Amino acid sequence: MATSAIPLDTRSRTTTHAVDARLADHVSGYWSLVVETPPSTVRVVPDGRIDLVFDLDTAETHVAGARDTPFDAVHTRPTR
Repeated sequence: MATSAIPLDTRSRTTTHAVDARLADHVSGYWSLVVETPPSTVRVVPDGRIDLVFDLDTAETHVAGARDTPFDAVHTRPTR
């Protein structure tokens, strides 16, 4: 699975991860984002999927529905 987020600068990076076989019937893939030097802009492109977002720094979880247009997310603090 390719990531649906594209870093628009060199201050962030995305990594795709293999799906554990036990989840493969329910999860098409997952990826992570690291921003070490903010601000950093990431473009999220439509991929027809619903995303669960886990912010490990703030212990928050968000659900993002399937999108039909891209959007840019500006990260103003270091994040992972």
